[in-house]
Amino acid sequence: RYRNDYQGIFWINSSSQQSVERDIALMFRLLYNQQSLAEIEAPGFDETMVRVKNWFLNHQQEKWLWIFDSADNVEEQQDPEFVDLPSLLPNAPSVQVLITTRSEGAKKISQSKSVEVGSLEPQQALSLFWKESDLSEAKASSKNKAAAKLIVEELGYLALAVTLAGSAISGSPRMCKDLSSYLQEYRED
Repeated sequence: RYRNDYQGIFWINSSSQQSVERDIALMFRLLYNQQSLAEIEAPGFDETMVRVKNWFLNHQQEKWLWIFDSADNVEEQQDPEFVDLPSLLPNAPSVQVLITTRSEGAKKISQSKSVEVGSLEPQQALSLFWKESDLSEAKASSKNKAAAKLIVEELGYLALAVTLAGSAISGSPRMCKDLSSYLQEYRED
């Protein structure tokens, strides 16, 4: 609905430092028109982050959106999946930030108001999944029906997660035929 309000939207998987570094490197390549990191002297993550933030400081005539998705490990620095989210936030006024998290501590990171989104009822989550995946529950095999139930359960019946899963599946003929393949890939990521 608001997609056209932004020049670009960047999704950053924030479930671990490794996934953040991967997505920021991809953002860097996109912003600096690099086909691969091999085309340039690859900077370390800290330098890449500085360059990405500076790029947005130099492009303030447009609005941008960064989505830090699954930023659940932002409190315990000893956690091997810890993500230092405050150090990643851009300081360009033209960049708006959305953080999706299950962490209560994430509320302290932003000065903006947080919005708590509860989970759906299992049947609501299933209905949303079938709608977003463009699949018919009535025509689904019993194996795919069982997989759909597992998917929404594993996603905690969260509307955004279920919507994203359904959308990803709708774009993959392989996953449409075998919904359990989505779970395998989700668990590996």
